[in-house]
Amino acid sequence: MEVLKINDSKLKLMLSASDMRDFGLSADNIDYNNASVRKSFFKILDSVKQTHGFDAEGDKLLIQYYPDKEGGCELFVTKLGLLPLATERAISRSNRITLLQARRVMYRFSDFDSLLCAVKLLADERVKESDVYLDDGGEYYLELVERGSGRSSLSEYSRLIEFGKQIPQSSYPYIIEHCERLTKKDALEKLIRLT
Repeated sequence: MEVLKINDSKLKLMLSASDMRDFGLSADNIDYNNASVRKSFFKILDSVKQTHGFDAEGDKLLIQYYPDKEGGCELFVTKLGLLPLATERAISRSNRITLLQARRVMYRFSDFDSLLCAVKLLADERVKESDVYLDDGGEYYLELVERGSGRSSLSEYSRLIEFGKQIPQSSYPYIIEHCERLTKKDALEKLIRLT
């Protein structure tokens, strides 16, 4: 995979047919409504983040896909959050693009058992990252990050309120700064093994 950083908000990625296979993509079927295709796009973005420092976390993204004759493709990735508002509106009206967005939600649990019960309910591939924090009072916080086209919402996880309580976004910075982080973006994978 070749990566060209155009500016702080835009990348050009050139994937060969071999790269496409490695990421589980087929040039004939790039349907963002397919969960495996979404997952593949974010594997690509994670790889670019590690190698080139292009961090799209939390930004609304525009991904433009252009297949080539050899079975590879070119991808243009633009962080819309860094563009002027008028430009973002014009781009978002186009029907030739896919918009991806990261959404966060956080729940508080009074004990570890309640947290584990909630984790059993979360077998959804759209959860991109998950973290657990512990405060001095023994309460646990589960942070979930979902990536998607905007048609779904993390409010679907409202069933977690049987075990914990959703907390307002205004509390996130305090929790992240003052609580002990127990995982590194893989809480669900680790905790599901304990259930």
